Amino acid sequence: MADLATKKQHYIKEINKIAKESFNDEQKELVRGILDNATEANIDSVYTFVTQRVKTGFVFDAAPEVAHNCISLCERDNKKSFGNESGVHHKLIIGENYDVLKNLVATYTKNGKGLVDVIYIDPPYNTEKTSEDGNDYKTEITSEKFIYRDKFGRTGWLNMMKERLELARKLLSEKGVIFISIDDNEQAHLKVLCDEIFGENNFVTSIPRLTGSQRSGQEKYMNVSHDYIICYSRGERFANVIDRDIEGKSIQQDKIGSFIVGDTKAILAAASQGYSKGGDYDFEYNGKLYKPVDSNGNRNRWLWTKDRMKAAAKLGILVETKNTLRMQIYLDKRFDEQTNTMQDKDIKLILHTADFMTKESYTNPTGTKELESIMMRKKSFDNPKPVELIKKLISLNPSSDSIVLDFFGGSGTTMQAVMELNVEDGGNRQCILVTNNENNIATDITYERIYRVVNGKGTKKETFDWIYRDDKPYLADNYVDVFNTKSYELQIDDYDKAQELLDKAKLEFKKLNPDYEFHELDIYNQLASLKPYKKN
Repeated sequence: MADLATKKQHYIKEINKIAKESFNDEQKELVRGILDNATEANIDSVYTFVTQRVKTGFVFDAAPEVAHNCISLCERDNKKSFGNESGVHHKLIIGENYDVLKNLVATYTKNGKGLVDVIYIDPPYNTEKTSEDGNDYKTEITSEKFIYRDKFGRTGWLNMMKERLELARKLLSEKGVIFISIDDNEQAHLKVLCDEIFGENNFVTSIPRLTGSQRSGQEKYMNVSHDYIICYSRGERFANVIDRDIEGKSIQQDKIGSFIVGDTKAILAAASQGYSKGGDYDFEYNGKLYKPVDSNGNRNRWLWTKDRMKAAAKLGILVETKNTLRMQIYLDKRFDEQTNTMQDKDIKLILHTADFMTKESYTNPTGTKELESIMMRKKSFDNPKPVELIKKLISLNPSSDSIVLDFFGGSGTTMQAVMELNVEDGGNRQCILVTNNENNIATDITYERIYRVVNGKGTKKETFDWIYRDDKPYLADNYVDVFNTKSYELQIDDYDKAQELLDKAKLEFKKLNPDYEFHELDIYNQLASLKPYKKN
């Protein structure tokens, strides 16, 4: 018991160190009492549990969102599914995204690894719109038009995001990346939360984006015309973001490969890189003698050995300037350091985040105009994101066969973006779009939008202004499998029904992911629903 007493003293000492802003004196006293009564078997778990609420650096109660008498399954709606069956198949899933994510974790993971390459979400921003707009979390929404119900208490909003992001992380492939749109209200808190879930080392950047206009009436001191896109990678580095920007640049081809005109690399060491005698040599190239001297005429050194310099000269990758030599940089080739030969490399680009603050095609008014031209009515959805914005983010993943997930599907921009991008680069990307049907948002906006851009007409044969382009008016080479979430009552000791539902789940999972391979599934916990079962 001496070990237990020592551990208790240590944990109580750690509790006492926590700032009063996170744990006040009364709370610390309560925790000390709980620890004092802990046993050797559970003291570690007790300490972890009682300190969980402060480990991210800010206070919120991480309450589990699960009903233990109910499971939810995603089931295919054969009547609603539409499109060209020989085209690329996408999934539109209608239901509570927490329940859907659990189904996706069961079907889009293999050997514990996620299969989703890109996640983009535009969650509620947790702003404080007026109750007249239908966003007062204290009252029921009565407005007929759909508006995000985005007025949460901070604890509620963080808890909502935490539960979903933890599931999202399980879905990301090893090279996966997640983009999250957010504004000033919760950007800082979301960043800390994501540091915990995805790892601080996996944070890529927070991209500022021009929204197009200020949100009238929401700012006290300054007109805010931007929000952010927070980006995290699944691995320890953002392997899919590129290292050159070729947009608008002049590209040429020679016998070696393609290159940006004027894009060269220094092979003369800077003074700060130090001097070495082995790199201090004169080199003759095309009848001219080049010396490793700086701007003041002082001898320095080349970054390469003489043998490597000779190999570069033989390959023809040296570029002459007035006083020195540089190396031509190629988009598709690299000068290998081990072999001194040219090797193939992937063409990669670097993201210039300034683009998101200057391009009108990335702003909310553009998204609004796009949606209005498809739906042929104004204000069917507040601040839809523009297609070009989502296409830009998706294209940062170099795979044209990637799986793209959006579990705050809103008006359906992400699925349209995936379809358009496939046309533009011959890709085979699949989109999984998840949305609830509060105030008929899924059926009246999301489903209707995607139906129209694929079929060139509305569900009631309506015409509209939007076309993709003159030679291809609609995105007809796509098929959309529509799924609904259905809840089933399941008591913890009803093993016969559990087996019956498990068999049903296997069939539906195969429809959700044709490549699905069944693996052990704890249906009680892994498919437990957000809400308790209610009989109709």
